[in-house]
Formats: sequence, C-alpha cells, structure tokens
Amino acid sequence: MNKLKTLCFIFLSSLVMGIGAYADSELEEIMDGMNDDYKLVGKALIKGANPADKQDYLAALQRIQEAMLKSKLMVPTLASTLGQEEKDKMVNDYRLEMIQAIIALLQVETDILKDDYIAAKASFGALKESKKRGHDAYQEEDE
Repeated sequence: MNKLKTLCFIFLSSLVMGIGAYADSELEEIMDGMNDDYKLVGKALIKGANPADKQDYLAALQRIQEAMLKSKLMVPTLASTLGQEEKDKMVNDYRLEMIQAIIALLQVETDILKDDYIAAKASFGALKESKKRGHDAYQEEDE
C-alpha cells in the first residue's frame, strides 16, 4: 500500500528532482516535460494563487494529467533490473500509483474550479509528498 502511494508521484517527483530511474527514456521525457507546469501551479499555490490566472493553472493541470495518462502505461527503467515476477509487481504498483496521482491532480483541479485555493494548496501538498515517495520507490539511485 505504501509503495502504491509512493509511486503516485514518481512522475511529479521526477519534475523537481533528478530522474535517475528514467534516464534516456521516453518516460523521462514525459516526466521532464511536466516540470514547468508543476512548478507553475505549485509556486502559485504556495505563494498565493492569483484568481485572474485561474485558466493558466487549469491548463497546466490538464497538460500534467495528459502526460500522466501516457506515463502510467510505461515501465520504469528500474523495473528492467528485476526478475520477471518482481518486474510485473513493480509495473503494476507503478500503474496503481500513477492512477492515484491522477486522482490527486483532479482534486487540485476541482479545488481551483471551486475557487478554493486553500484546499488546492493542501491537495497539492499531498501530491508533492506522493511524488517524493514515488522517487524513493521507483528511481535508481545515482552512484
């Protein structure tokens, strides 16, 4: 269960931190591509979102969600270092975690649509924690 939650924001973790587990992969490119949008929304919510920029936040969240939908079907590079049974489990757990990440992003979007930026900030905080857990679980450590 913890790995499931951890994986949730492997993609988001990839945005803020290095992407060691996805080096030279399509998954890395997708994760890296979300970075600017993730930072845009995160910084706005932390510093105090400007309601006049609501459409920019919503568009950024949409782009992140689209990238996550693509990446949830991919295989983390770390999984390729495992035996078949362990790989299958990691891929399954990764997909489940990505689904949880998408759900969390939808909550941030819902909060913003309701003009509840305090709730959106809290929802984004949960997403950020999940992202860190995902990096810890699914990235290879740099040596």
